[in-house]
Amino acid sequence: FMASAPLTSPSDQMTVMLERVYNWVLGQISLGDQIKAFVGSPVEPLFFDQYGRRIGIIAGVPINEIPGASHAVLGDKHAFDLPDTLTYTFAAAGTDSGTMLLNFLVPLENSVVRAVGYHEVPVSDGSAISVQLSVENVDWTLLNTGQPPTQPDHLEDIEIHASYLPTLQSE
Repeated sequence: FMASAPLTSPSDQMTVMLERVYNWVLGQISLGDQIKAFVGSPVEPLFFDQYGRRIGIIAGVPINEIPGASHAVLGDKHAFDLPDTLTYTFAAAGTDSGTMLLNFLVPLENSVVRAVGYHEVPVSDGSAISVQLSVENVDWTLLNTGQPPTQPDHLEDIEIHASYLPTLQSE
């Protein structure tokens, strides 16, 4: 019989390194002039800009009509980069029953990123979910078929300070 090693918490050095990576990522968002959107669930996510151009999924087919925007998919997870100079409507169509995870990282002025998150939003086949998205957005109400209007579960402005990633040296 061999006893396994006890679980330990991360070292202070590892904690500092992870914090620096996190701050560096947020710093890149604040400098990049892009809104980041992350969607996870059984939905077909779609963004419309104020000119009617779209990016996302329609009837299972990817579409991107917005210059400077991009969309990546991994399983049922979607990541969007959207130019922060436009105003968007997020519209998702439910494809199955489950819950949706929706997160936005919105660059603001003076190295501040607004983190907006909706967690465990109920979704069913045919449900329609929508929310407005822009740098100037003050109303984050999410509308969902058959559900009361929802405010974000997480809304925080994060100030980014200069952060440098540690360099790894091999011995």
